[in-house]
Amino acid sequence: QQGYAAALALAMAAFTIAIAYAVQIRGMKRALDQ
Repeated sequence: QQGYAAALALAMAAFTIAIAYAVQIRGMKRALDQ
């Protein structure tokens, strides 16, 4: 049970980081286009 919670927390953290990374890349591309 504890291992499952840790894996879930790790997955959520990775998901959040991936979204933040994608948003940052999109913002950089938009800035470069202008």
